Amino acid sequence: MLTRSVSRFMMGFSSPLEGAQVIFSSKKNMTFAILPFLIGAFFVVVGFVTASQYLQPWLSQWTESSDFLKDWSFIRPVIDFLLLLFTWIIVSVANFIAGYICIIVVGGPFYALMVENLFKTELGEREGRSSLKLMLTMFLTSLMKILVFALIGLFCFILAFIPGFNLLATFVLVLLVAFDCSDYAFEVDLLKLRERFRFLLSHLMEYTGLSVAILLTGFLPGSFFILLPIFICGATKMYIQLNHKTV
Repeated sequence: MLTRSVSRFMMGFSSPLEGAQVIFSSKKNMTFAILPFLIGAFFVVVGFVTASQYLQPWLSQWTESSDFLKDWSFIRPVIDFLLLLFTWIIVSVANFIAGYICIIVVGGPFYALMVENLFKTELGEREGRSSLKLMLTMFLTSLMKILVFALIGLFCFILAFIPGFNLLATFVLVLLVAFDCSDYAFEVDLLKLRERFRFLLSHLMEYTGLSVAILLTGFLPGSFFILLPIFICGATKMYIQLNHKTV
């Protein structure tokens, strides 16, 4: 039982490596990933600039002017570290939500074509929506996701201020993002909403592994947005392997 769970977890955790292989082995997929990649690179720059120019100086100024910390100067390094960690989590969650909403709207149609090409490569030509209709559908779906992710993101952002709940809120948010990475595959495969959630619940361990892989990118601000095409291809490849019993 434990071995099976670990195997399922590792399948999800290693799926981004499969996604990278898919992208770099196909010129067409690399073409579809270029624009989202450039958008992701922009968020990397924004993340580093924000952290270096605003976050760290603001924390340093606040701690130096705090009378409370002056009285507890002997534990100042510990307090500085905890404040930096706590603030970093809050800023990261906010930046993650805003960036993800922007990039799925702009990159959605390109991701749809990338996933459609992967389905053709893995399963051959099959009946489904036309490429133009698929692009339009995913663009409209991305617009609708803005409200959903904004509401969920706001809830997680509020929880991020509560010690103990901030890590839980972050993980729940990342799990939803991992599930959303498969949304393009669900659309290509014409799955209904109930079927999509049934698939998630049936393969929760695999998506937990993918979530942990996504979460690890949080240590480098903005890197998730560069790697998003890889995560989407990896989630798609995993979905095809699980739902269509391929190897």
